[in-house]
Amino acid sequence: MSMHRLRVAEGKTKIVLSSGEDDKAILVFKDDITAGDGKKHSVLSGKGRINASISSVLFEFLDRSRLRTQFIEKIGENELLVWRLNMIPIECVCRIHAAGHMIGIGKYFTYGQRLDEPVVEFFLKDDSLHDPMINRYHMSALRLASREDITFMEQSILSAATHLEDFMIKRKMRLVDFKLEFGRDCHGNLLIGDELDTDSMRLWDSETSEILDKDRFRKDMPRVFELGYWEPYRRICGG
Repeated sequence: MSMHRLRVAEGKTKIVLSSGEDDKAILVFKDDITAGDGKKHSVLSGKGRINASISSVLFEFLDRSRLRTQFIEKIGENELLVWRLNMIPIECVCRIHAAGHMIGIGKYFTYGQRLDEPVVEFFLKDDSLHDPMINRYHMSALRLASREDITFMEQSILSAATHLEDFMIKRKMRLVDFKLEFGRDCHGNLLIGDELDTDSMRLWDSETSEILDKDRFRKDMPRVFELGYWEPYRRICGG
């Protein structure tokens, strides 16, 4: 590895490398796949390339929709050049249909039910605590984000939901829910960062409701790579 591509950080599914410029970084997508706070783990050959491609297409789409992301350009099969961000340790989730933990609420929601309006949730990124759900008061008390930041994140993910849902409908997929993360660049601007692919969203086929995302791995379903990654990649990126 050359001096200008030093490893800055590594997570379960991505590596951050220096780019040689203080305000930029290189995001490398790994083939690792995890669930349950990393307790369930496997490797899918080609997954990193697919997720990098999907993220680049969707980040470009959000940028064109006037939602600023950290994406600059795709520079390799599984590498993105991005603006370097100081990430806020919060996952912002938007739920359009009931799935995941919302089903655990019991009689109030049924699986796949379209919600009357999107539900926005926040989760503290801490595997040791299983990423607990928090609200704006917790975030203020923990000094994770200002009131203005929280409002910005809420408005951004709701706007993204509108644009992404329409994008997926045109590709015969239903956007069930998705996650965004945010961070500040060197100028203090709050941008959408991390990734935007089938590791961070639920997608179902519009006609059959076939699961086309990482839930196939979470639920021990067959054809994880083919339907959880390759098929949405084909529809989103035209592969």
